[in-house]
Amino acid sequence: MWEYGTKNFVNINADEIYPAASIIKIPVLIEMFRQIDAGKFGLNDYMTLEDWYRAPGSGKLQYAQGGINYSIDYLAGIMIENSDNSATNMIMAKFGGMPAINRAIKKWGLKKTEINNWLPDLAGTNVTTSREMAKMLYNLDTSNLISKESKHRAFYYLSHVKNNRLLKAGLPDDAYLFHKTGDIGHMLGDAGIVVTPSRKKYIVVILAKRPYNNLQGKDFIVNASKLIYDYIMFN
Repeated sequence: MWEYGTKNFVNINADEIYPAASIIKIPVLIEMFRQIDAGKFGLNDYMTLEDWYRAPGSGKLQYAQGGINYSIDYLAGIMIENSDNSATNMIMAKFGGMPAINRAIKKWGLKKTEINNWLPDLAGTNVTTSREMAKMLYNLDTSNLISKESKHRAFYYLSHVKNNRLLKAGLPDDAYLFHKTGDIGHMLGDAGIVVTPSRKKYIVVILAKRPYNNLQGKDFIVNASKLIYDYIMFN
């Protein structure tokens, strides 16, 4: 956790490498917009759903009819909002696959985040740390890593994530959350930026290893989210 105004922070195992699960879609989103800002393609460009893009797990695109064209904007939206794995694979393929994203991540100065598998990565070989994921969110929010227009669209996606059972469940209804969740059974996580009604703002990234699908992982994230929010609000 890192608070913008006071720079108060809490690091617990912040540099330990964890499976990233679907939280790895944050660097995919960032690199997609970097490529768009560089003029390589646009949000209104289209890709065709082919069988090799289909991926089990999260998302409904895996069941869609093949040969249909989808805009990059639509694919990016369901990648973040619905955590659609097939859409993620299509977007990664659009700008060079895993090698291209890994090169970009290293250019951002992140040494431990890496994509080693197409989605879904049930083995947990796509990895990150809570500190590096927090740095990505901070740079997405405050730097010129992507243009203002791209940043606006990225935060629109991140504010419409359907999974509200983790960080969001520990927040009141009038708090804003821009985030991405991840779940591969033995790792559950959520990474986001919280804005309180009084405009205080902080980054929180929680990655929890757990026995497969154990509900204590969810409870831990919800309770930690509430604890952090209450501290920020009343101190």
